[in-house]
Amino acid sequence: MNKETIKKAARELCTSPVMDPFLKDYGMACFTEGTRWRINSVWHDASEVPERSGMCILIRQNGDPLFVKFYVQNDWKEFVECNKIERWSYLSDLLPIPQNSGELKRKEVQP
Repeated sequence: MNKETIKKAARELCTSPVMDPFLKDYGMACFTEGTRWRINSVWHDASEVPERSGMCILIRQNGDPLFVKFYVQNDWKEFVECNKIERWSYLSDLLPIPQNSGELKRKEVQP
């Protein structure tokens, strides 16, 4: 997903004939900002220790991704320093929310 894809989706949603005129004026900016928030909200700074075990995607300082199964008992600080980790996310937080689900919770991904 990139900025152009987000802008196109916002334009399509907010200029639909069935949308309230209020959304046509303000909805595109709100949609775009909400999308940016959603993307960024799942990423944690490397100084923040994961609270639960599970699959994680880590981003190194050079931008390379690293996929790991993290266990709470691991020495997080040492791992971050050795692998030069900048930020991380639980894999389950990056998965899509099923259309038929009324909940925002996802099942934890197991390897």
